[in-house]
Amino acid sequence: MADNIEFLPEEYLAQLDEDEAEKKRRIQERLKHIKLANRGLTFVPQFVQEVQDVKSIDLGYNKITVLPSDLTLSCFHTLKSLVLWNNLLVSLPPEIVRCTNLTDLKLGNNHLPNLPEHLGRL
Repeated sequence: MADNIEFLPEEYLAQLDEDEAEKKRRIQERLKHIKLANRGLTFVPQFVQEVQDVKSIDLGYNKITVLPSDLTLSCFHTLKSLVLWNNLLVSLPPEIVRCTNLTDLKLGNNHLPNLPEHLGRL
């Protein structure tokens, strides 16, 4: 089973019945890299928010305006790369500073008037 996701539709994961819930759990456990760039997304899919232990998330070139705090909370100890450039973000959740292993944060071409306090400590 691959450890990245690029083409698996969220509808597939959302429609898994209870008998297949174990499959969903195994997918989420093994998933390390999520690339959903240039998909026209206006929000972060729920599945992405639920994945733990992910190392990289690429949501660049979408139309996302808000980054949910659960996204960074679920994987704050493993997330190394977060690509958010070329979206419509107007803010970042303060919880992003908990991502102490984050070494690659791309935020260019958004509508961010300011950044969370202590972001420079990452």
